[in-house]
Amino acid sequence: MCAIFGTGFSTIALILFTYNIANRLAAGLVLYPPMKAAAGRYRELNAGAVLLGVLCLIYCAFGLPH
Repeated sequence: MCAIFGTGFSTIALILFTYNIANRLAAGLVLYPPMKAAAGRYRELNAGAVLLGVLCLIYCAFGLPH
């Protein structure tokens, strides 16, 4: 529950830094697998969540206009 709350809170908190909902959702998808693993619930992660997180990380690193 803490991982889901933390991811949701951080996604909503990112509105202070960007006004684009796609960027906020991408950041939330990037943060979900590490927060789930940090909470000790890594067995609940499936390959799709990890793959989506990696793809969104690539988008955040290279796709956002700087």
